[in-house]
Amino acid sequence: MSTQRALQTLINFLRLDEDPQSERDNPVRNKWEDESTAARSLGFYSRQISDVNHEEELLNQRLDHLAHQKKMLNVGLSQIQNTRAPINRLPLEVLSKIMQTNAYEGSVLTPHHRGCWIWTLPTLRTCHLWRAIVLALPAMWSLVRISGRTTMEEITTWLARAGKRPIDVLLELPIDDNDENKYAEVLGIIVSAWNFVSAWNFVSARQIRSVHIHGHLIASAMFPLRGNIAELHTLVLDCYFKHISQDTESAFTIFPSTIPRSLRVLSIIAGDNEPFPITLSSTANQDLTLLEELCLVDVMLSHLQQTLVSCNSLKLFKWDIFEDFVGPSTLLPNLECLGVYTCGSLQYLELPKLGTLHLRTLGPDYRHLSCLSSFKNLTKLIITRVEAMYNPARFFFLANITSVTYLSMPFTDGTSSILKTLSSFDLGSKPGTIYFPCPNLQVLEATYISKADFLKPLVDRRVSLPSSPLEIRVARHYCPKENEWEAWMGKIHWG
Repeated sequence: MSTQRALQTLINFLRLDEDPQSERDNPVRNKWEDESTAARSLGFYSRQISDVNHEEELLNQRLDHLAHQKKMLNVGLSQIQNTRAPINRLPLEVLSKIMQTNAYEGSVLTPHHRGCWIWTLPTLRTCHLWRAIVLALPAMWSLVRISGRTTMEEITTWLARAGKRPIDVLLELPIDDNDENKYAEVLGIIVSAWNFVSAWNFVSARQIRSVHIHGHLIASAMFPLRGNIAELHTLVLDCYFKHISQDTESAFTIFPSTIPRSLRVLSIIAGDNEPFPITLSSTANQDLTLLEELCLVDVMLSHLQQTLVSCNSLKLFKWDIFEDFVGPSTLLPNLECLGVYTCGSLQYLELPKLGTLHLRTLGPDYRHLSCLSSFKNLTKLIITRVEAMYNPARFFFLANITSVTYLSMPFTDGTSSILKTLSSFDLGSKPGTIYFPCPNLQVLEATYISKADFLKPLVDRRVSLPSSPLEIRVARHYCPKENEWEAWMGKIHWG
């Protein structure tokens, strides 16, 4: 009986497609479906786990490869550092000297007007090592800035870090609104700080190399530069010279006691457009015998001729004032560079070694330009500005200068108008032939003109070029080579 029942159950199970209700109610069928679904899910997740394990294995292999590559790079870097870069193992004192040797010389010798070294600032932000090197560099601390807010503790720390190196001092004088009492109070603080620095350097046998004074300098106040300045090399007065008293016509006196005989550079720059009268001490002419550079901007120095005569070592003289140097002929035997506002001062100066002349303004009065041909060693001529009133004869002096190899001048009147001037004179050539200025010219810097406006008249008029190769710079930039003018300008070397 039981066998028949089991057989009937099997028959009913096999007839699932004929009776849907029995398919739903069959417990064996339901259990089979549940197990099949679980098996399929298990296979799906097993495959995902296998894929993740495979990716993990690949990543581990990649990490092992990168670790091996890093190890090899570290080995190579270590070999390079041991064989080619022992600098990282040097002490900071030695590294600071290396940096000082390779630093830009001009930035080391000339402090920034704000009282910091320009070339050290980017290095401070490079890394911790080079920041430590810069802070250990004595040149970093060799500029002492003194103002009304400076304390003695700051100066003491600064001077201690500077070591035995010669120092540069920046005196920032107060800028006030005619408040003489407040000015005197702040100036007293600055003078006290300066006296402390001077005494410190005297005790430590250290030189004060340069002094830069910036701000307002009032005539009735004491001059702040006193004390140990016997070996002073450079003095720069970049000030607004002021008279608080009613006597504004009197000359401003600097160096009430004496000028250091070691002074090599003296620069006086007034902050006014009007020439400011300044006088030196009574012994200035005897004390400036070793002066090599003299710069006067908007300053009318009393007894200038006597001062120049006493400066036998003077090599650079800048006279930037709208007044001519008037007086008897003055011999400057060693002067190599001269900068003047107008050409009227040239007729009173004998300059046998003059090599560079910077003429700020070329006015309509060209009569004094003939003396340029007497400067046999003149090789560089710079003209900053040409007045608008056109006078063709003023450019004829260029044809008589045979020693000049570098010429910089504005071509505000156009190339053809300037060069056409030379054709109107008898130069021993065919009529109408235009010769280029300065027969031995090698570099011509044409300012205030475009490249096309400069070159087209030269091509059209077939200007005769100098015999030597010529380099032309237009608008203070080097000109690219132009193919259409190559045949005609074969002798020109474009930068």
